[in-house]
Amino acid sequence: VAGLYSLDIYISTDIPILSREMLDKLMPVCFTMEAVSSLPNESWLPDKCEDIHLEVYPQLSRVTSALAEQLPHARSIARPHDASARFSEPVVWFLGLTPPHVVREWLQHEGLVVEIHDRDVRTAEATGDGHAAGIEGGPPKPSGEELNVLLDRHGSHGEAVKRKPHPHGVARFQFGALLESRSLQVNLRSEVLPNRSDKKRTRAEAMKDGLPAKGLMDTEEGVGLVAQRSALDKREDTTDYHACGCVITLRASLAVPFPDMRAVQEKEHGQRQDHWAAHEQKHGEEGNIFVATPAQVALAGGSELVGPWRKQRVHAEDDERQLRAAAEVQAGGAEDPTAAVRALHEELHQQPPHGLDCRFERFGRVVLVVDEGELDVISKVIKKVVVWNAGMKGLDPNKAEINTYQLSADERADPHLDILTGFSVLDGTARVTVLEGLRGREGLTQLLEVIDRDGRPNSPGFKLLYNPDIGFSQRAYADFGTLCLTQIKIRMPLEKLAAQPELYAPGGLVANDTLEANQAVKLLMELRHMA
Repeated sequence: VAGLYSLDIYISTDIPILSREMLDKLMPVCFTMEAVSSLPNESWLPDKCEDIHLEVYPQLSRVTSALAEQLPHARSIARPHDASARFSEPVVWFLGLTPPHVVREWLQHEGLVVEIHDRDVRTAEATGDGHAAGIEGGPPKPSGEELNVLLDRHGSHGEAVKRKPHPHGVARFQFGALLESRSLQVNLRSEVLPNRSDKKRTRAEAMKDGLPAKGLMDTEEGVGLVAQRSALDKREDTTDYHACGCVITLRASLAVPFPDMRAVQEKEHGQRQDHWAAHEQKHGEEGNIFVATPAQVALAGGSELVGPWRKQRVHAEDDERQLRAAAEVQAGGAEDPTAAVRALHEELHQQPPHGLDCRFERFGRVVLVVDEGELDVISKVIKKVVVWNAGMKGLDPNKAEINTYQLSADERADPHLDILTGFSVLDGTARVTVLEGLRGREGLTQLLEVIDRDGRPNSPGFKLLYNPDIGFSQRAYADFGTLCLTQIKIRMPLEKLAAQPELYAPGGLVANDTLEANQAVKLLMELRHMA
C-alpha cells in the first residue's frame, strides 16, 4: 500500500493458548533477545552495510545432535545502525519433543549462540545501481577497516561473492541456572566477541593449484583467473568489540519446570520395564530382541518368587542359581529357608539391571589446579587412580602390568565400568588435573576423600572444582586407554603458550587435529581462571 510505513497485527485470547497437559507435553522455552549495547558504530556503516540483525541457533555436539531438527535457526528483524540496538525478539522452541536427558545436557553444557550481523556489506542488488556499494561505480573506495570488510564480502571487478556473510560478532549463553530457577526465568548477558572467517584457509586451498601458463594473460578466462587469485586476501576482520565493551542481553524463560535428572531416569526406567514385561519375552534365533524371562523359584508353601527382568539369559540364570543356592544352604540350618530366599530376592530387585539402567548424567568430573610444590596432593591423586583402577580390573597395582594395560573398545564404551580416567597437564609451575568417574560410586568418593575436599579451602596454590549435582552423559577421557592418569608436560608456562598468535590465527592449511589442539590450550586457560 502506497504510503504505509508499518502494520502491526495483534491477536489476543481470553483463555490460555495451551492447556496444562499441552505445556507438560511440549515444554516450550522462550529466549528473548533484548538488546545489543556499545556496538562499534562507525559513520560509514549505514551507507555500505545492511541493517543490524541477529541470528540465533543452538550449539550442538555429537551427544545433542538430536536437537538440530527441533531447534531451528532463527533470524531477528533488522534495526538501523546505532551504538545500541533494541530487539525484544522472542525465539520459542519446544523442548518436550526431544529426549529430556538430551535437553538437560544441552542446557547445562552447550547452550545458545547469537550472531550479531552489524556489518554485512550490501550486495549489488541491494544498492540498485548494478554494482556493489563502495566497489566499482559507487562512492569513493573506503580505506582501512572499510576496505577489509568489503574485500571479505566481494570478489574481483565488483562481483558479489555468493556465499553466506560471515558473522562479525558472536555471543554464547548457557542455561544451567534456568533448570534451578524457581521463577522459571533468568536474565543473562554475554560479551560479544569477534568471530573470524576462514579467509586464510580459503586462500591456502586456492593457492595449492597453480595457474596454467597458456593463455593466462591474453584470454578472458586467464585474466579472470588472475583477477580471482588477486582478490584472495588473507587479512582478517578484527572488529574490536572488546574495546567498546559490547554486550548482548537475553531473557530465558520456561513455561513449566523442566524435570530433574532423577525424575527423567525413573520415568524412563518404568516405561522400559513395563514394555519389556508386556511384550519382549522372546529369546532365540528369531526376532530382533533377545530378552530372557526372569528367574522363577518355587517355595515350599507352593508360592513362587520371580526375579528381576534381565536383558540377557545368562543374567537371569545367574539369579536363579543364587536363589536356589540360598534355599539349599539354609535348608539344613535353623533359619527359615523361605525367609533367606525372600531376602535374596529383594536384594536382586534392588540391584540396577544393566539392561534397564536409564541413568543418563552418570559421570562426574573433578578439576584440580595445584602448584607443583603440592607434592603430597599430587602423589595421592596419582596413586589413588592406579590403586582403584587396578582393583576394578583385578590387577596388582605394584606390578608393571598396570602401566601397560590398554582398555579395549568394549571397556572404553562400557558405561558401567567404575574406573577413574582423566589427565594432568604440568608446565613447571602448576598442574591442571581433570578426573572423571561414575557419579555417586565409590571411586569418585574415595578420590575426593584423598584430596580432602571438605577439610581444605581453596587458595591460590590449591583449587578444587566439583559439584555432585552436575553430571555428564558421556565419558570423555576413556580414549586415553590406560588405567593410569595420563600426564602431559609442556615446555613453557601455560600462560605463555596460550598467548601464541598461531593459536588464534593459524596460517595456511591446518589439520583439524591441530585446530582442536589449539582449542584445548584455550580451554585449559579457562579452567585455570575459573578455578
